Amino acid sequence: MQTAPPLCAPLFLSSPLAQQHSQTDSVEYDIHDTCSCDTKCASPDDILSFVNSAEPRLMQTPPSESTGSRAVIDRIPRPLAAKGARILPSFVFDIDGVFKSGARYSKYGADTLLRVARARIPCVFMTNGGGGRTEEQYAAELKKKVCAAAEDVKTTPGDLAIDARQMVLSYTPFKSDFDHLKSHRVLIVGCPEALLVARHYGFKKAVHIEDYSRDNPLLNPFSLRSGHGKDGPPPSAEGKKMNRQDEGFKAVFIFTDPNDFFEALQILTDVLLSSRPSQVEYEKSHRIPVIFSAGDLLWKSQHAYPRFGQGAFRMTLETVYRARMESLNIPEREIKERLGSFIQYGKPETVQFSHARRAALRQAERLGCTISKFYMIGDNPSSDAAGTVAMDNVAQKKGQERWSAILVSTGIWSPGDDPMGAEDVFSHVGEAVDFILRRHNLQ
Repeated sequence: MQTAPPLCAPLFLSSPLAQQHSQTDSVEYDIHDTCSCDTKCASPDDILSFVNSAEPRLMQTPPSESTGSRAVIDRIPRPLAAKGARILPSFVFDIDGVFKSGARYSKYGADTLLRVARARIPCVFMTNGGGGRTEEQYAAELKKKVCAAAEDVKTTPGDLAIDARQMVLSYTPFKSDFDHLKSHRVLIVGCPEALLVARHYGFKKAVHIEDYSRDNPLLNPFSLRSGHGKDGPPPSAEGKKMNRQDEGFKAVFIFTDPNDFFEALQILTDVLLSSRPSQVEYEKSHRIPVIFSAGDLLWKSQHAYPRFGQGAFRMTLETVYRARMESLNIPEREIKERLGSFIQYGKPETVQFSHARRAALRQAERLGCTISKFYMIGDNPSSDAAGTVAMDNVAQKKGQERWSAILVSTGIWSPGDDPMGAEDVFSHVGEAVDFILRRHNLQ
């Protein structure tokens, strides 16, 4: 294993170098913990030098620059790679708004994925959701429900050959990008199942926010839990053990939207200001990162109009946290530094697209083919299309495979919306895939 020079996690993860780290395909990093470490931390230039020298040189095939149209589709030839390997496009599918709206799945999904599977085209699924499921659970559920929604084709889950390696959930990067925090105490925000996912990822001392609130009942005077509050039961023995003064949190992970918005705002503000919020209101030296798994302000559910997503929670937390710091007369410079410890994952961040790229490249290797171009098929211009454009800019600079965004009108996008750089808009995922297959002479 090659080892990068040590760099403190908040500095590394809040800098552009986080993208460089996530886009390197075959190098493992040993990034040390926060600034309390005894090792002299490397500068960002040292890390960048290491990344640039270590990055693998992948075989590239220049993609066509022509975007084509529905009337005249530019057909991209299929040259053979070394040793007879096929050169193919790769699909990166969003899920919400593409294959489903809320709990209702599209009737076009099964046939579309069956054609992709039969053509042995690399594909991955990248969603700003996850719902507290592991990648294995999500893949199994996706196959089952997509097949159940099919109307005109008899497809079984076994026909689709989708597995956990193709799933990039909003929090999937947490598994590989934060090894340096897995032996430390971290706070988990989201649905109760998120704690199980965190432990599945290897976070040995993960604590769910609802458990923390239950064991510190005075933190939230408006708890929705029965018997929880100022007159509620005392903290459990385990809670007392976990809440010792020397057991402060090293980070906060937002896996999914919090079940109790107020509780999350109150407790996160407390633990960001102090390692011992029940004893000390504010500690100047206390700084921990907050890692968000998604940034969507809106998402498509079964409601007629979009609903607030995790991006709305981040906006609210930033506003409340700033106001609380101002009430403590914390200097503006420190306020900005503390807010700078908010780290964003999920679409449209290029770090998330880089994880999808790596997953697709690994699948292409298993299928014995080489990827010529990536197609992101989504419904949200501000996350799917804008993120694809940003990733394509990175790809051009690094000499990687190009990216193109295709939108479908089964989710967030509505006629008249800015496509944010998307190549085209189709009525459903089946039409979008047909367009790309014809372009690449795969029909």
